[in-house]
Amino acid sequence: MDRYFLDTSFLIAFFDSGDEHHEKSRELMKEIKSEELVISDQIFSETVNTAFSKVGYKTARDCSRYLRKSQIKIMYLNEPGFQKACKLFRENEISFTDCSIISAMNLLGIEKLATFDNDFEKFQKTEIIPE
Repeated sequence: MDRYFLDTSFLIAFFDSGDEHHEKSRELMKEIKSEELVISDQIFSETVNTAFSKVGYKTARDCSRYLRKSQIKIMYLNEPGFQKACKLFRENEISFTDCSIISAMNLLGIEKLATFDNDFEKFQKTEIIPE
């Protein structure tokens, strides 16, 4: 079984029918739904908040419910993971949340990331999907 970390950009595209990547995210989710899917508590928060500001409360509530009730595992970044994210943030010009994703993936041994965010391309051990 493959393991995938899901980024906010992928999840927002999945939930927002007006997003330019909506269809692509839906197709990919169908392909990987039987795999192990993981997000962090930070991605949960960022996704629900982005959905709220972008498409409104109802979609944000549905998004929250889906993420909590689906097979997607929510992991919590521990102190070593947080410190690694801080180090990555000092060394790279990307958002702290993106640094926390790389840190979480390293801690969990996950190499595949579902995202539409190009900032992750600089991390060579990360396989970005969709291509």
